Amino acid sequence: NIAMKTKKHLGAAPAPVIVLRGHSDAVNCVSFWPSVAECLREGEDSLVLLSGSADGQVRVWDVYGRRCVHAFDAHKVNGGVLAVTTLYDDKSVLTQGRNGDVSVWDMQAQRFKHTNRQYGFECPSFSFCRCAVSSELLAMPMQSHGHVALWDWRAAKPAHVIEWHESLTQIIGGVTSGAAAQMPGASRGHGICMAMRFANDDSALVCGWESGALGVWDLKAGKLSMGARVFKEPLMSFAMRPTLSQQGQKSEQEESKQQQQADQDDDDDPEAAFMRKLQPPLESPVHKTKKAKNKTKVVCAGAGEAIQPVTIVWSKQSISVAKQPVAAKIVKPGVNDVCSRADAKLYATAGWDHSVRLFAWRKHRPLAVLRFHTDTVNAVAFSSHPFLAPDHALVSSSSSPASGLSGSPSSPCYVLATASKDRCIAIYDSLYPSLSSS
Repeated sequence: NIAMKTKKHLGAAPAPVIVLRGHSDAVNCVSFWPSVAECLREGEDSLVLLSGSADGQVRVWDVYGRRCVHAFDAHKVNGGVLAVTTLYDDKSVLTQGRNGDVSVWDMQAQRFKHTNRQYGFECPSFSFCRCAVSSELLAMPMQSHGHVALWDWRAAKPAHVIEWHESLTQIIGGVTSGAAAQMPGASRGHGICMAMRFANDDSALVCGWESGALGVWDLKAGKLSMGARVFKEPLMSFAMRPTLSQQGQKSEQEESKQQQQADQDDDDDPEAAFMRKLQPPLESPVHKTKKAKNKTKVVCAGAGEAIQPVTIVWSKQSISVAKQPVAAKIVKPGVNDVCSRADAKLYATAGWDHSVRLFAWRKHRPLAVLRFHTDTVNAVAFSSHPFLAPDHALVSSSSSPASGLSGSPSSPCYVLATASKDRCIAIYDSLYPSLSSS
């Protein structure tokens, strides 16, 4: 039974270690600062969280200090803040309004206590889709025709518009009924874009549409390479499993050191050198990493009850999208957001039923249901790196070691932030630190 209908096999759900309150409207998005901030508290590292609400306000939080260090109005008009994300220069933040306005802010000035708006630009969009950001490009949905606009966020100017053509409908398949087919301005019945992510070293853009279709744009070739109908309902969000390329680089360095040591030993012992040449070469771990990069595992969620895995296979000649069997079914349908942890062990979903669900990437096994929020959960986000909580910070005591939920309070752990329409942000740490990623 793949439906999550009982609490018996899930164990006791942990309570949040910290709850951040201060927003006066629904919290739409959260994002962790990618690096440790050493300037909020003297002599201590700080974990910084950014949040945006429906009234247009952005708040900067010192998570384990349990306080807001700065707040400013980013998008006061027309729907508030839809997305907030740090840029690749590690000193700027990009905010997206519901009306399509995009602003870039300098966050390093005055130790996060003041913000300077560097520049901004308007995209012709009013949607529920959060933008996607790469090292150079910003992808934004366009309100009509199913198009996607690409912007050069450094120069604040349009780079390209990905247009929907009749051939794309033949690849994915048209929609003849449902809300997507009846939507005004929708192209070939697929509706507007609901979710997007850059993939394959930013050479491709993966998009999910209101029709439930998932498509992959090859940015180098400038065309939609392949797609698949994932749901009959709208595809609300998806997450891609991270590739552990750093482990491959580390293995390559270790292998080089071992080879240098072996060469030095060979000079001392000619007989050992001769025997080593007779042994078959071992497969390098970095080769496995490179092979793993050719496949991207994606998990999709939408307005229905299914958690749907998809595999994208990359090659020089083509890109293929393979729909896998349904991994799990949630009891109450509807998911707003999906986020994967950086260690590729688990992912979290933000539910319409006020719950956050945790799944293992391995076999998509359900792990826990977090039921703190009292209204719809709009967003979930993991910290990009493990963080060691300060000694004075509150550490969760609701999880027992036997449940596998919590790790040692003295060891670094990934932190999960959940944002809800109830105006609260819940912080969880030490969630399944020993979970296998294989």
